[in-house]
Parts: sequence; structure tokens; C-alpha cells
Amino acid sequence: MKKADRYLKTAVVTILICGGILICVWLGIVLLPSFQHRRAQDKAIQPLIDEAEKLDIIYEEVIASPGKYIDKPVVWCVSHPSGSVTALYMQNGSMPLYVQNYGMMPIYPGVHRSCQDMLFKIKGLTHKKSFSFTAGVKYINVEFVRDFPIR
Repeated sequence: MKKADRYLKTAVVTILICGGILICVWLGIVLLPSFQHRRAQDKAIQPLIDEAEKLDIIYEEVIASPGKYIDKPVVWCVSHPSGSVTALYMQNGSMPLYVQNYGMMPIYPGVHRSCQDMLFKIKGLTHKKSFSFTAGVKYINVEFVRDFPIR
């Protein structure tokens, strides 16, 4: 009986070790290419991030002189309601962004942050008429480049 118990324990340990090895190999096959792709993207856009941080452009500057900032990169903290092509600068409803390629922006379900750092390129300014007696709302047109989920 003791010999059978020892064989059973050895078999269980062997199965667990083999299972662990298979899981590690599978994770390497699935996750490693994704990780390497993300790192390559990071290297490719690093000059844009550096320029954005050097310029340190804020929303109000773009509203005041939109032509001056065309195609300039910015890293802004934005929130974006799902199902809308607009995003909000610093979650401020009076500072909307019109994201030209909104479908490229990721959605973070379950994230409880008020806004998410994202890299954009400024594309211009749009005036949208409102239903009130005001002159309308100014939207900064931006092109989404990259998000920073962990920063």
C-alpha cells in the first residue's frame, strides 16, 4: 500500500510540474509577442512623447491659437464616454475634444480613474452650434495616437 501511495504522489507531482511547464510555454507563446509589439510601439512613439512633454501644451493655448499647434503632440488626461466621438479634457464638460479616430481609443471597463493619459496630435478646431442662445461650443480636433494604461 505504501508503494502505491508513493507512486500516486509521484504521478501527481509529475502532472503538476508538466502542467506548470505547459502553462509557462503557452503564456510565452501568447503574451510575449504582444509584449514585444507594445515595446516596439513605445520606442517608435517615444520622440512624440518627449516633444509633447517638452511643449507642455494646455487646452486653453490651443483654443486661443489653434493654427499654431496643428500636428503638435500632446499628452492629456482625458475621459471618454463610450459611444461618443467626443472626449473631455481633464473630465471637464466645457473642454471637449473631437477625436477623429475615436474607434482606436481603448475603453477601460472597471477603471475608476477620472481620466486617462493619452497621446494625441492636434488637428485643429471645430465650432459646433448648440441649441441654446450661445455662439456654440469649440471642440479641439485631435487624432488619437496612444494610451498609457500604466503610467
